Amino acid sequence: MTSRKKRVAKRATYALTRPKVGAPRRNYIVTKVTAAEKQEIDEFCQRRGTSVSAFLAEVCLKEIREASKRLEKDEKVTVTLSLSRHDLDKLNILGRVQQKSMADLLQDGLRPSLSKLKAPSQVEWESIRCWLSRDEHKAIKKYLKKNHLSARTYLAFLALKAIGKIDS
Repeated sequence: MTSRKKRVAKRATYALTRPKVGAPRRNYIVTKVTAAEKQEIDEFCQRRGTSVSAFLAEVCLKEIREASKRLEKDEKVTVTLSLSRHDLDKLNILGRVQQKSMADLLQDGLRPSLSKLKAPSQVEWESIRCWLSRDEHKAIKKYLKKNHLSARTYLAFLALKAIGKIDS
């Protein structure tokens, strides 16, 4: 008696398989996107001839490989704020008391918030799964944990950055 495995049919004609990784892809990471973003990612993947899961895995694994090669350096950002005269005076007083420039004062106040960013949202989200091998999953989770990032938001950010919807 021979056991035959039933071949799984691909649902979309554009979905090409990813290269073999030597292990089954049983682990997954979920990311959340808006309906419009999901549509843009789907269209991008159709044009490239790849599945959404493979695309997400590709951009995330590429980010991990490149992050280890580049040096982390601060980048200068110019921001325009609208503050009342009263708030501006308070900011100048606080800067004078702490003997810091306004830029240093704002930077010091912003950094702790960025390290534990958890903002509430009123947006309706849709989920996308990215199927991974155990080693890929482990590497991505380790990177996310090390950098205090959420897979639900970071993978979507990388995907939108890759298709050109977010400037870096």
